[in-house]
Amino acid sequence: MTVSGEPDYEKQVDLNSNFRSTKATDLEDGTYLGRIENAWIKEVNSPVTATGKQKIFEINMVVDGKSVQISYWLKSDANFKRCLINLQKLGFDVPQWGPMFDRPYLVEMDKAGLEMRGKTLSFRKDTNGEYRNIVLMALSAESIQPASEDELPF
Repeated sequence: MTVSGEPDYEKQVDLNSNFRSTKATDLEDGTYLGRIENAWIKEVNSPVTATGKQKIFEINMVVDGKSVQISYWLKSDANFKRCLINLQKLGFDVPQWGPMFDRPYLVEMDKAGLEMRGKTLSFRKDTNGEYRNIVLMALSAESIQPASEDELPF
């Protein structure tokens, strides 16, 4: 993966690997830790918007050896605010962002995404009726390190 979050097209891909990406909302209810690979704002095609584009704040991480994705579709004021509140919970100075402070939200969210890379994120997945919720809990500078070969049980 490159810094921009795009695949490295010059790197050989192991097509036989067991890589699978999972949405965090598909996990069982519970609390999780994940090492953040990347987080950024991306734009996708969307036929339901006037511009034909939709912005998403996306966090990709590794949880228990699986690739897991948390996506905030920034398509409504409520979704945008939910994302900002979760970033504030992680320690970002979100109340100081925005046009009043000459710090555009999308620019600051991209900066936050860069700062999150390599850190450990704790989050909770809850189900309330038909709603699957992801609550970001804490961001740690400590990185989850895979066990060395000497520590493996086999």
